Amino acid sequence: MRVALGSTSPPKIKAVKAAFKKAFSEPVEVVTVKVPSGVSDQPSTDKETYQGAFNRATNARKEAKADFGVGIEGGIHKHDHGVFSNAWIVVLGENEKIGIGTSARFQLPPKVLRLMERGDEMGVVMDKVAGTKNIKLRGGAYSVLSDGKLSRWEAYEQGVLSALMPFLTLEYWD
Repeated sequence: MRVALGSTSPPKIKAVKAAFKKAFSEPVEVVTVKVPSGVSDQPSTDKETYQGAFNRATNARKEAKADFGVGIEGGIHKHDHGVFSNAWIVVLGENEKIGIGTSARFQLPPKVLRLMERGDEMGVVMDKVAGTKNIKLRGGAYSVLSDGKLSRWEAYEQGVLSALMPFLTLEYWD
């Protein structure tokens, strides 16, 4: 089985490999394809974030000629109770079959929001707050804000597994 991920981000690669290994018994080859999301660097609505994931999945599958295309796009979302962050995950299969999931959504603290209001994307802000370099390539904001209890790839793995549900339980998705 060939899976094309529309990203070269290590946490996303790890999440996709882990999720597909759990989901399927056959060998899985994950290829990474650097494709544009077609949305802003820091999506600010669920609709925009989903669209970025869909675009990445579509373009990656097409470019790699894969059985599945996977797009993972992180974004922020305003809510009555604050500003939250999560990723949307799209898995595209044969015959335009689609699965959609999300990672865990978490509230952003005021200190992070103040820095983001200056225009930096969350990865840059988290590096400033945590005194790290390229934290988004490791544990991400999940790791920083959970004091290491949850990592970016673990949250994304759950989202990928959620997006795979229509491919795993066909009897419920007709």
